[in-house]
Formats: sequence, structure tokens, C-alpha cells
Amino acid sequence: MKTLRWGASLPKTMALALVAGLAGCASDGTAASDPSAAGDVIAADDVATTDDATAGDATTESPTWQGEIGPIVAKRCMSCHQEGESAPFALETVDAMRTYATAAVAAIEGGRMPPWMPDRECRSYADERLIEPAELDLIRAWIAADMPEGVAAGAAPVAPDRLTFEPTHEGRSAEGYLPNPALPDDWRCFVLDVDIDRDYYMTAATVVPDAKPVVHHALVYAVDGSLRESLDEADAKEPGAGYTCFGGPNPSTSDGGSGIAAGFTGASGFPNQLAAWVPGIQPTVFPDGTAIRISKNSVIVMQVHYSTLTSEPILDRSTFQMRLTETKPEFLYQTKPLAIPSIAIPAGEPASTHTRVFKNWSSSPVTLTGGTGHMHLLGQFIEAQVEREGQPEECLVRIPNWDFNWQQAYRFLPGDEAVIAPGDGVRLTCTFDNSAGNQAVVNGEQLAPRDVTWGESTLDEMCLFYVAVVRPYEEPEPTSTTPCDSTDACVAKCDDPRSIGCVFGCEETSVSCLTCVAKSAQSCATSCLGTLLSARDCLVDCGVGATAFGSGFDACLSDSCPDAYSAFTACMDPKIAAGDCDAALTGCGVTFPE
Repeated sequence: MKTLRWGASLPKTMALALVAGLAGCASDGTAASDPSAAGDVIAADDVATTDDATAGDATTESPTWQGEIGPIVAKRCMSCHQEGESAPFALETVDAMRTYATAAVAAIEGGRMPPWMPDRECRSYADERLIEPAELDLIRAWIAADMPEGVAAGAAPVAPDRLTFEPTHEGRSAEGYLPNPALPDDWRCFVLDVDIDRDYYMTAATVVPDAKPVVHHALVYAVDGSLRESLDEADAKEPGAGYTCFGGPNPSTSDGGSGIAAGFTGASGFPNQLAAWVPGIQPTVFPDGTAIRISKNSVIVMQVHYSTLTSEPILDRSTFQMRLTETKPEFLYQTKPLAIPSIAIPAGEPASTHTRVFKNWSSSPVTLTGGTGHMHLLGQFIEAQVEREGQPEECLVRIPNWDFNWQQAYRFLPGDEAVIAPGDGVRLTCTFDNSAGNQAVVNGEQLAPRDVTWGESTLDEMCLFYVAVVRPYEEPEPTSTTPCDSTDACVAKCDDPRSIGCVFGCEETSVSCLTCVAKSAQSCATSCLGTLLSARDCLVDCGVGATAFGSGFDACLSDSCPDAYSAFTACMDPKIAAGDCDAALTGCGVTFPE
């Protein structure tokens, strides 16, 4: 049962916790620029024991705070359990650890701490929040030995290392924001005062929270400059700094959704996520030669989730810091969504499972360096696996017990990246529990089960998996006035250039181009469009896969919905050959050779 409360001013949705970069109470303080250290753990036979200073017995081999326990606590716990961070108490001293040691062991044994959702049988990740059995045995032995401090008694507390970088740009909102005390969860977006006057490449970033007791997490996006006016209007309409937003940086609409419904529509497409912050997280520092491109005139928007459940409202003016360069990198880092927007979860159904396979229909392999799952309150299980013909499946992420409050990104270990070759696919599976006992409690009353579909409200659902993609650098596409401009050269090379299959088969064909062509068919070939729309789910799935892995609509549609696609091309091609659709398709940027 999940308890939600709404203030009078909040629409009947709760803010969407879309945390593509969420890392929770990040693990071990190891520098992210040294991935080989991220998986290190302290095993019992890897640590040297130290004499108990108080006992003075040279034969004593019980673990001590200074010898073994302090480093374990620093690595596994102190990123959250230190002064000024999110945990309710600090564990920076031997006396503090003595106070909470027994409770800590119980929390570890019960699987409550440290919070870590993935199935360990799936794969290993960087910065895992895991206590190894040997480490837990050392803590138990330390308690049994009356928790000695060790020979270095009086030394400074062991503290986790922090990764640092020198920022070149930073931004914050024009004024501070005081969270609404009527809302236990207050989601607010702020347009930051950063001028992106040219194309930049971001090599490092971090959020510096101002009012840590109320800042639950933050996400930062680069939004297309064409949306600047709508963002400013949203800011001006609401009192105080910023504007209300769910699920992303786009202004919320009157129906509780956002300006880019489900993140898949809208002229400017999916926003470019730059960074995330949660208590204890390390700054993001990309390996040499890798960066995120931030296009000229982008608007930097920071979405902050404020929680006043455990603190009075505090004025906040958090800062976003970046290291930007104009030097083009060798590789570009991007996050791409795989989604099943057709989910339909019947009321009362305790295990509603939904699965899709998204293939790489392009001609090039795609390298994945991580992944992030996302569901809402009914989510129970999520899994992403690579399917390769004739080979065992490769698990990317499997979360057997989904927890809405612990969403995060999982980075693969160096050398353990997943390569999605042409013809390979990623199978996404989500299971939801819509039974009566798993409904949210709103204002003290548990909701009755209802049919649930895809939506941005927290009481709607999503089945999403974001893949972190690293590709060789490519120049940005030139600004075009029509969505299909880039297809001209490809169309001219086709064996049958006056064929709709030629346009759909071009790897340069984007989702926006396909959408424009389909809409154009309404005016020149209305009867043809119905055959294609009869396979709507197939169209959406092929579009989602193309967004993540590259184009290849012709191959995807031919494989996934061959009858509908064949009927569509058989209907369209004669009309194209006769020139009936030339005017309509020219508006999309499609020009057929004479």
C-alpha cells in the first residue's frame, strides 16, 4: 500500500519520478573516473587486522574501527550517512557506529540497507551499493568483540573520497524557491541562467543542492530553444520561482500531463537529459573523448523534487555546474527510450505482464553503456535483455521487486558494455500488480482498483527502459525546414525511387519524417492510410526502436506487421508513380526523381 497526499492546489496526479540518472544514496565514494575501482569490495582475507589498543594484546585478531570497519562504513554507507547528507544520522565516528551497529546489521540482513534493486545474477555494475558477506561477517565480529576502535584511536574519521572537476559554466534560478508546505512532494522546474550561445560538449556535471533537507532529487535537461517562449510563459504564470512540472521539464497541462505527452510527441522531441542528483551521488565525469552535445540556443532546465515530509520548507537555490568545451569529442553519449506505450492493466489484475522486442534494424552496431528502468506505483518487475539469434540472452537490468522510490541509472563496468549488432534486439518486460491490496492511499483513503493505461500521472503507468548509447562522433544535422530533407540522396539511389518503401528504407528517415509522410497520405491517399493505421502498435514499436538504434522502418515494418505494411505500399506506390502525392510529400521534404 502506498500513501499519497495532495494539497488543494495540486491536480489529481502526483509528480512523476522520472529519474534516468537517479543514483540513490550512491555507494562507495570511489571516483567515477576510475571504473576499475568501482567494483572493489573488502573481503575478509584481503584486510589486515589491527591490535585492540585498549586491550594491548598482540594476539588479538578481532576487527577494529580504524583497521577494517571504518573503511567498510566509509565505502558502503558514508555517502549518505554523514553530516549534511540525507540519512537521518551520521556514521563518521566510532561512537556513532557503536550506537547504530546492531540496527545496521539487522537492516543489512533484512535487505533494507544499502538500497540496491538489481538482481545480482543479471550482471555487475559500477558503484554498486552492496555489502559483501565477508564485510557483514567483519561487522558482526566487531560487535562481538565489543567494537574496539583500534591502534589509531583519536585519528580523523574515515570519509569517502569525492570526485571533483573544475566547472566552466554554472547556472541557478533567478530567485530562490520556498517549497509549498501543503505538498509533501513538490515538483518544480527552473530555467537556469546559462547562455548556450554555441554548440557545446559537456564532459562533466553535477548539481550542488542548496537546501539539502528538502531537496529529494534533481534532474537537468537541455530543452530545444524553440520551446523557450513556452517555458518563460509557464514561469510567469505561477507565483514564485519556476513552474510546476511532472515527468520532465515541459510545462504541465491542465489535464495533468506535460507539454510533450509521454515524451514521444511534440516538435522538439525528447529533451536531452544532462545530469541527475540524489543524496550521496558522485558528479558525472565522462571518460576522455566522450561528451554530451548541447546544441546552440538550448535552454537549461532543472527539475527539482522537494519533499517536506521530514523538514519544514527551506528556501532553495540549487546550482548546476558543468564543464563545457567547444572541442568535438571522439564519442557522443546519449540516452534513448525503449517503451511500451500500449500497456493496458485491468483493474484487479495482480500480475499484468507486457513484453516487446526492439530490434536494431540499422546497418551499424550500437554500444550500450548502461540502462535505467522506469515504472510507477503498480510496477512489480522490470527486465531488459539482449536477444541474439542462436546465442544465450544477455541480461542488461533485472529488478525483481520494483520500488518506485529507488529508481536509478545503472552503469555497466568498463569492458562489459553491451553491443547490439544489426539484427539483435532488446526485450523489455514489465509486470504490474493492480490488485486491491496494491493501491495507493490518497488523503487517508485507499483507492479502488481501476483500469490503468500509459500516462504521465503517477497513478497512470509506464513501461520504460532508457539505454545509454555511446556512438562515434557525427556532425549535427543541418537545420532543415522539413523533416525528410536528409532522405533525398538515399531516395535517388533506390532501384525503385518512386516507392514509399524507398523512403521508409532509408536509414536517414527519422520518426518525424515517417509521421509527416503518414499525415500527408491523408490528403493524397486516404484509403491507403487506413491499412497502415490498422497496425498502430507495430508503427509505434518500430518508431521507438528506430529512435534508440537508428532507422530501418522498411525492414522493421516488413518483419513486424508484413500484411498491413504490404497493403499500404501496394496502395501508395501507384499513387506516387502517378504523381498524385508529389505536392503533399514535397511539404515533408520528400522529392522523387523524374
